Formats: sequence, C-alpha cells, structure tokens
Amino acid sequence: MTTTIAWLSYQNGAPSALTFASDSRLTWKVSGQTWDYGRKIYWCKSSPDIFGFAGDVVSQSTVVSQVCEIFDYSASRLAHSTPKDRHLAFVAYLQSATAEFPNSKSNGLHVLHGLRDGEGESCDFRLWRTVKEAGTHSWSDKELEFRADGKKNLVDDPGQFFGAGSGASKHRAFWERRIREAGNTSRSVFRALWDVIETAEDPMTGGLPQIASLGTTGFAKPVGFCKDHRRSVCGLPLASDGTGEDLEWRDENFRFLKPSSLKLKSNAPEHYFRR
Repeated sequence: MTTTIAWLSYQNGAPSALTFASDSRLTWKVSGQTWDYGRKIYWCKSSPDIFGFAGDVVSQSTVVSQVCEIFDYSASRLAHSTPKDRHLAFVAYLQSATAEFPNSKSNGLHVLHGLRDGEGESCDFRLWRTVKEAGTHSWSDKELEFRADGKKNLVDDPGQFFGAGSGASKHRAFWERRIREAGNTSRSVFRALWDVIETAEDPMTGGLPQIASLGTTGFAKPVGFCKDHRRSVCGLPLASDGTGEDLEWRDENFRFLKPSSLKLKSNAPEHYFRR
C-alpha cells in the first residue's frame, strides 16, 4: 500500500492549484520486502489531468501510464469534452484493462483522478475516487467535493484534502496536529505526509515524497523535493549537476526554495514545525 494525498490550494480566496503527493515505497505483501522507488503520481502533458493511486502497483501503474499516453495523443478531441466525460473514459479503460487481472494477485485498486475545468481565475478543479476492493469484482466511483470556502471541517471529512492507502489514517492524525501549528494551509497537509514517512508509523509508507501540481493554466508538472540539500523528483534522487533548475522546489515544510541555491525564497514563510 502507500500514502497518497490530493489537496486544493487557495490564493486570495480562489482555488489556485490541485496538488498530488505520495511516498515512493512498494511493498510485497507475501514477503514483506520493500522498494522505495515506485512511481505513484502520474499526469498528462496535453490535458489537465493528474492521477495518484494506492493498492496494486502492477495493474494501476501500467494502466494509468497508458491512459496518460492515450489522453496526450487525443488532446484535440478531449479539449471539447467535459471533465466528467474524461473521467468516465479513464474509468472505462481502467475497468477494461484490469478485468483479466488475477484477483488473487491484486491488492485492490484505489485511484484519485484530478481534473481542471476551464482555465484562469474562473476555472474549477474536480476530483474523483475510483475503488475496487481486493478479491472482488465490485467497483465504486465517486466525485469528491472540496469546500467552496477552502476551509476544512475538523470533525468530518477535511474537505480540502483527501487521502488513500494504508497510511491515510496516520496522515490525518498528523495533520490534526500540524494545523495547530500552521493553520489550514498546504504546509500542514504536506508536512503531515512527511511525518508519516519520517516516523515510519506506517511500515508500507517510505522513501522520498513525490509531488505534482495542476495550476489554473497549462498542465500538471512535477515539483522537486529537497531535504538537507539532497534533491529528488518523483521520488528519485537527483545528481548534483543542475538537473531540475526549471522546476518548482519545496522542502519538508512545503516552503518555496530557489532552484539554483535551494535556499528559501525571499517570500517563503519562515515557519518551522515542532518535531
């Protein structure tokens, strides 16, 4: 399993980005062995679609990457389709491709699919959750509702972020602690993910974080992660040769970093979480 989260950021009271993040650990359920370089976040380069998953790796990583290719080469047609039509097309591909996958070999499917409707200040972000429980042939598919005002409900569903995977409950517990330090911010949501990874409270969550963000224009892009001057993208450590200077960079507290120096940007908040 894993810990995968998706959240909506706000700027001046309006939605500004839909961001996905996860850990990078793959776990073999029989042997318990792990590998910390598994990709779990995908996005299209020609349509405003972004995906993250938990559960079975082989089927989901294969199908999601295939769908991204199909969507990219169908961009002109998809440009005239609604977000719901794009999502239903994805679900149809997912169900068709996994129909022959052996149930005994599957850990279940759990996909978050984010989309943007329109562009600019008037755009709207949408998010769906598609689930197939392990050992069954039954599917559930539901659109998740973000709160219009961007505020989270501390009692029921947060409303601004959603999670999946074995570490989702741990993430929420850490988030409930972090909001008391940084409020209802993206920093709280992401720092809680780093807490799950760093503390190893969920043994199936580990490795480096991988992040991608879909803004109000254009298409989703990867976001670099830096901790102790060590950089990574999509959960993969980078060499120190300047690779990634065109990317947005964040630290474990989700603060903006300068790509060239990895120092805090001048407008980045000087906020440090308690351990």
